[in-house]
Amino acid sequence: MSVHYRTKDLLYYRTPLYHQFPNRSEPEKAYIEMEQHGFVRAVRPSKVEIFTPMSVICKAVLRWPVSPYADGESLNEFLMSDRMRSLLERVHAGHSVEFNGSRFVGTLTQEAQDASREIESLLKEKPYLENMVYSFQDWFQSRFSVEDVFAAGGIQDYLRKVREEVRDFHEKNRRASLEGIDFDLGDAVENLCADCVEKAMKGDGSTEVAHRLARMLVDYDPETYEDLMERFDVFLSETLPFNRDGNFDEGKPTSLDAKPVDDEPF
Repeated sequence: MSVHYRTKDLLYYRTPLYHQFPNRSEPEKAYIEMEQHGFVRAVRPSKVEIFTPMSVICKAVLRWPVSPYADGESLNEFLMSDRMRSLLERVHAGHSVEFNGSRFVGTLTQEAQDASREIESLLKEKPYLENMVYSFQDWFQSRFSVEDVFAAGGIQDYLRKVREEVRDFHEKNRRASLEGIDFDLGDAVENLCADCVEKAMKGDGSTEVAHRLARMLVDYDPETYEDLMERFDVFLSETLPFNRDGNFDEGKPTSLDAKPVDDEPF
């Protein structure tokens, strides 16, 4: 039984399976899927997938993990190779789906199971990653941490450390291409640090951490971040008893000293 490829969309984008949702440290998983009629496609979830779809659990749709970093053209060529086509056809020939009264359930013959395991093993070897694509901005942001900035002693020293990591990455991943390699690291670090300060002023994050970051930003670029430091000082003066030097001012009244209003009796 022959399979039918629906993978032309892989050719439209350099990274067709790569997608990272906000507040996620890694891109979403991607898969090769084949349904009962033999249609094969490469997919990535359109939303954060917490649970495996029931159609996959019940084997009505067969699914194999694939790297989201795959180059579309290389992956399409790999899927249409004689070896992969042969394996997919063996699986399709032994895959049957029936309705059990509540849902569609698929079963695999022993031959199909063996071929499916071979597909999974082959995909784990990632031969299609010869032209691996990786977003440099996502690579950097997934590794950024405030603790590393503090440990480095300042933004300038942290930038020096990150640039060394970039060189190491290229040494260890010669086949990979970091898209956006001209991405300005200085701007990226500044924006991420400033974002932490802004969030703290909105009640999302540690004021102590934000205060240290604000001071580091001013040390790094006084002209740009003096205004941010002043706004943060105002925020501190209205909420927490700290002075500009970062010392706790025990005698200074703040909005946190306001006494709660007693509840009205029933």
